[in-house]
Amino acid sequence: MTAPPSDQPHLYIHCEDATRARNWYIRVLGLTEDLSCGSQRLLLIDWGKDNYVPICKSPQLHVRTPDIHSAYADLQTRGVTPVDTIHPCEDGLLAFHIKDSEGNLIRILHE
Repeated sequence: MTAPPSDQPHLYIHCEDATRARNWYIRVLGLTEDLSCGSQRLLLIDWGKDNYVPICKSPQLHVRTPDIHSAYADLQTRGVTPVDTIHPCEDGLLAFHIKDSEGNLIRILHE
């Protein structure tokens, strides 16, 4: 059973510029126009230039990929500079981090 869109879990992402962030998530991560990511939907909170501060330094979003090495290379061709190299995480999976257009940290995990 699929929950109606209004019951979809949401992930709030704080932004300085929600339009810029929306375009980044669609272009770089391939999200749909409504910012759906699997069973979740991103909700961008626009704080404006004078009030925006990234919420925290730990990843707010974790994205899984079947091929971590291809994802690493592909993101670089899309203009993203990874924050670190591919490395093992505490759970034994391989991962690396990137930042979105607003400076929020995102973890890319190998499935």
